[in-house]
Amino acid sequence: MKTTQTTSARRFILIVAAIAGCAIAPAQSSSDLGKVSPAEQYRAVKATMQQFYDRGLLRSAISTLDPKQYDIANCSEPGDFTGTFEGQGNRGKDLTQSMYVAIVVVTWENDFRRLGIPEEVWKPLLSSYEEGELRESGKWSEKEIFAFHDRLLAALNGYRAQSNPSLPKFVGRGGCGSGEIEVHFSLSPPDGQLFLIPVFLFKLCEVQRINPADVKACNRWTEVLTGSAAFVVGGYMYQARWSDGSIRCGPLEFKNANVDGKTYSIAKMRSPECNLGW
Repeated sequence: MKTTQTTSARRFILIVAAIAGCAIAPAQSSSDLGKVSPAEQYRAVKATMQQFYDRGLLRSAISTLDPKQYDIANCSEPGDFTGTFEGQGNRGKDLTQSMYVAIVVVTWENDFRRLGIPEEVWKPLLSSYEEGELRESGKWSEKEIFAFHDRLLAALNGYRAQSNPSLPKFVGRGGCGSGEIEVHFSLSPPDGQLFLIPVFLFKLCEVQRINPADVKACNRWTEVLTGSAAFVVGGYMYQARWSDGSIRCGPLEFKNANVDGKTYSIAKMRSPECNLGW
């Protein structure tokens, strides 16, 4: 039965790629980031999030609708990239705090550079935000977060007033939507297994130099029972393997919520089909 997820911000990109068990290399190491230091975990998460910004999957906050304003409030959330499954829990739960920080910092760093704002205006503030949030394990109070936003806004608008009045006015309004997509999967014939992984976690294994197609080494894959509902947020990869060793692999892309409730059938092909490109 469909459950309702309440989040303050749900902007999601639906990219589901059918990645069936292509040649899998021997496992190199575990992808459990809980075994590394918080600093190492954050560096891996931030490097992966930078890839998403470069590809437009972590959206810039530079407005095309109102070029006169830049809202520092970010509507992206970890769940937009790690996804969720009914009954499976959030496979990226251990990454949540690192992702919260990386999302806003990567967006701000890149956007401020694009706007031509010197690093000395914002870099010290962002560095202190990273250090404080990670050191306190995300225990900053709402009051402390708002105070930080005020300091950042004061620095940005101060630079704008003194040095570059053509820049947009920096504000902190926020205001985001929410949502989730219910999809179903089936295998044809049904004698196989289907595994899904959010694209972000797939790329995170690559950053860690772990083969992302290896469901044991990159241990964030989730087996999905065919016919059951999956409530997805964000982009996914999936791989299917049948009992006779047949595999299927290739991209499927979903760009809007019109697919809610739809069933996707993955049929076995006479010749193997595999494309791990992203």
